[in-house]
Amino acid sequence: MNDQWNPENNNDRTPVTPSAPVTPSEPVRPSEPVRPTDNGQTEPPRQDARPYERPVYGGQGYYRQNSYYQQAPYGQNPYGQSAYDPNAGTRGGYQTGIGQQPSGGYYQQQPGAYAPAPKPRKEKTPYASKKALAWCTVICLFVAIVFGTLGIVIGAVAASKGNSPIIPIKGGSVTIEQYTGNPTNYEKGDGSLVSVVKEVKDAVVEITTETVSTSSLFGQYITGGAGSGVIIDKAGYIVTCCHVVDGANSITVKLTSGKEYEATLIGKDAQTDIAVIQIKADADLPYITFGDSDALEVGESVIAIGNPLGSLGGSVTTGIISATDREIEIDGTMYNLLQTNAAINPGNSGGALLNAKGQLIGIVNAKSGGENIEGLGFSIPGNEALKVSSELIANGYVKGRVKLGFSLFEVHSQDDALNWWQYRQYVTEYGVYIAESTLNDDFLTGDRIVALEDAEISTIADLKSELNKYEVGDKVTITVSRYDTEARKNQLLRIEITLAEKTAEDNK
Repeated sequence: MNDQWNPENNNDRTPVTPSAPVTPSEPVRPSEPVRPTDNGQTEPPRQDARPYERPVYGGQGYYRQNSYYQQAPYGQNPYGQSAYDPNAGTRGGYQTGIGQQPSGGYYQQQPGAYAPAPKPRKEKTPYASKKALAWCTVICLFVAIVFGTLGIVIGAVAASKGNSPIIPIKGGSVTIEQYTGNPTNYEKGDGSLVSVVKEVKDAVVEITTETVSTSSLFGQYITGGAGSGVIIDKAGYIVTCCHVVDGANSITVKLTSGKEYEATLIGKDAQTDIAVIQIKADADLPYITFGDSDALEVGESVIAIGNPLGSLGGSVTTGIISATDREIEIDGTMYNLLQTNAAINPGNSGGALLNAKGQLIGIVNAKSGGENIEGLGFSIPGNEALKVSSELIANGYVKGRVKLGFSLFEVHSQDDALNWWQYRQYVTEYGVYIAESTLNDDFLTGDRIVALEDAEISTIADLKSELNKYEVGDKVTITVSRYDTEARKNQLLRIEITLAEKTAEDNK
């Protein structure tokens, strides 16, 4: 019985490794036990009946290049899931989990019972229909146009000239440029000091004036003056200081090229010490863009360009902002000025104070001099200069400025009395005197102003400061001291007036 073939007894089977791999196109039958032949001999099992272990293939994966597919190694779909079902029972398959990638870019097959490879499913083309593509294109174009336009607008605002006023004038308009954006977005040249100076120096000019004066001792004589100015528009508008051109009978402007032009006074404002003149050049002139003086910080670097001593045009000095709101009294007027340690000298008045980007942030107007005094220069803030110069160009004067209609002088020393010798018969004590009243006959030459309403007046600066509290059309009471020649004593008189508005005629 032992030599009979028993299908239950097949424990003598020994696995045999095939000599060559069998491809899935050659299915392998299950192994068979040893069975007797017709002549009683045993027949060895057929070689192809041995269990088959699918060989392991390794190699660099191949990657699809398609704009609609993710890159994926061969055998794996582009979304990370195995091309074969890992839960396919006895079917051999890839045992890489969903979204898992073996290291090195290689995939390894896992051994298992052989089963014919599943018929690959036909992949659907991921392309959209022509109609969908057309709509997608239209939407993308629309979004691109909207956001592109928005980007241009935002960029223009970010890098804009800021509050650049367009000033209407007879026959056209004038635009004075001001940059109020982030200073880091504004560059002149390569940003270096040398480059910035090269870009702006031609817009700073020399100014010389001539004034005809009259003296009882010398008769008529001409006095000369010198200062600086800054071109703020290509049409030749130049901002300078009021005290540079005040009372001048002629004004001459000299460019860095050496050309000279006669200038016309457009307007002046003694309250801020700003004046605007204009020259008619043969071509458009270089000009400087205003910066934002309100954004200045103490310690910020600045550049001063001007005409020191009236003969050194184009001189450049550097320094820092020492203070941003310094209250200074100059010739009887209170100013709120920028303070700098950049070298300032006579002749710099009306010149440019620039930030490190080459933007105009101040108009130089004064320095503090004296023994043991150094590094005290002052400048009118650029924002104030821009506002006032814009009104002067548009109207010839600053609207809303009140006036009393007086010509005044003040005496606080013997030297002052000598300077105003023609009024010596009226001066009995120190104070502010009326030389002439043009609007109200109730006031006489020689009246000393004692008070404006309840405020005591002892200097012209006091009077100007009090007037700034009122508006055009307000009624105020002025107290004056008048010398009574018959009684030989001073009398106090209280006179009410209505405040008028300064006009362009008052600036001539």
